[in-house]
Amino acid sequence: PSLTDDEIAQLSTTNPDSLSISELLYAATLTEDNDAKMNIYKTVIDQYPDDWRGYNNAGKISVEMGDYNAAENYFTKAKSKAANNGIVLNNTGAMASKEKDFAKAKESYMAAQKQGVDVNYNMGIVKIAQGNYNGAINSLGAEKCDYNLALAHVLSGNYNAATSTLNCADKTAEVYYLQSVIGARTNNDKMVFENLKKAIAEDKSYAKTALDDKEFMKYYTNPEFMNIVK
Repeated sequence: PSLTDDEIAQLSTTNPDSLSISELLYAATLTEDNDAKMNIYKTVIDQYPDDWRGYNNAGKISVEMGDYNAAENYFTKAKSKAANNGIVLNNTGAMASKEKDFAKAKESYMAAQKQGVDVNYNMGIVKIAQGNYNGAINSLGAEKCDYNLALAHVLSGNYNAATSTLNCADKTAEVYYLQSVIGARTNNDKMVFENLKKAIAEDKSYAKTALDDKEFMKYYTNPEFMNIVK
């Protein structure tokens, strides 16, 4: 007999042995709590150690939780269980990209693409790192309000396109910071100061970043700039 969502959610924590692997994986989709998801995926790994999905999903949640060492370990284990799985290869490439090993990332993405996985976005990030900004824009073109697309536009010198992209992007510290960089490159002091204040308000580490960033060299003697980053 079919179980209700509530029953599956409850059993995933009280009696996980009674659930199939499909039910356990489904249970993880019923919560927004990453700790709860991780506990379910650890249960999957314990009960089904030869199935790649538990490791892969645990790796994905580890990334979301900022534990990249754990993520890499989980993805490596997933790959040992399903070496030619496109999803695993794509995630392996993402970890290599995060570690700035873009050659390894590209190799993994190309292998994932052969398995039918859409890797355009991830390849766009690799192309940014390789200095192929127009290629990156083509790969990221399906995204309309995306930070990495805006970054590619900035690096290619198309500041109007970058600004338009950032204006509709989710307002995060890195978005504000990139907008301040655009301001510096276009001699728009107001844009620099307003966005840098917002970036630092969201993430204080951007104060030091700005002080070390050559994009803002001409502002190092500007009292307003120095007051913002002090």
